[in-house]
Amino acid sequence: SLALSVFNQSNISYLKISAYVHKPQTTFKLADFSNKWEQLYLTSRTVNNHKDQTGAAMRLFTLNIFFLFILPTTLFSQTKTPELWQKAVTIQSENLNWTPGTMTMKFELLDKKGRAEMVDVTKYKLAVDETGESTSEMVSAFHDGEDVTEKRKTKIDKEKAKKDKKGEKNGENNVGFDLEESPLHPDNQNSVSVTALDQTKSIDGKSCKNFEYSMPLDESTKTGTVWIDAETGAPVLHEFTTTPLPPRMKEMNNTVKFTYTPDKKFYISEMMFNGVGGILIIKKSFRGTMTFEEYWENKSSNL
Repeated sequence: SLALSVFNQSNISYLKISAYVHKPQTTFKLADFSNKWEQLYLTSRTVNNHKDQTGAAMRLFTLNIFFLFILPTTLFSQTKTPELWQKAVTIQSENLNWTPGTMTMKFELLDKKGRAEMVDVTKYKLAVDETGESTSEMVSAFHDGEDVTEKRKTKIDKEKAKKDKKGEKNGENNVGFDLEESPLHPDNQNSVSVTALDQTKSIDGKSCKNFEYSMPLDESTKTGTVWIDAETGAPVLHEFTTTPLPPRMKEMNNTVKFTYTPDKKFYISEMMFNGVGGILIIKKSFRGTMTFEEYWENKSSNL
């Protein structure tokens, strides 16, 4: 008789076939599936028989089997795409149209002891123009406690006038907002590699499970950890970095906090970053926080 079972080892799924006569055993390593049907070629191990307990002679033989399977990825979804991760992807996909109306950015340069020696706080009003492009308008700016709003606006207006004169676009002055590089974006599920970690942590009163991931970008690779509410499936916290780092960056870490409301609205509430930048031997530590508020539903969004 035969017994079939599936087990995991080192984040790889195995299909195990056990025969109870003479105890031969064959193990197959499963291929890495995509989100579509895949062909899986399996070749058995060599199986050697020997004399049984009755002393009857058994000839030594080699069993070579070549199997061709066509299996759906859902059969091994716990390895390729864990169920809780899939819930998180669904929640984000259903809330891609939510856009923040304001963003407040706090940026600090730090001394060697980690104390802030420069603090800059800027608030922006975010919107979408008739073409669907994101736009931003600076509302206020404070540098080390001093109101520099008018100085900043004057500088921005001068730069805009120069570019208008040259026929250049002013899009780089806008503060963009999108989720296209999120590991939970539905369009990224074919490229992101996810590993479920058997860890639980309470975050903001929610019991969360964590998942490590790696996702290739155009010129770098994004790696990090997403903590997901074990009850609702909503993402709670996302920690990540990129390799290689941007130019002049020696170190860079990012944390994203999410909000999931009782009426199932889901959006980013806060993004935090810290790192070290510099040129040659000159290094400077920094940290910052971006707070997003006044969300509205942008039905024209194609995120």
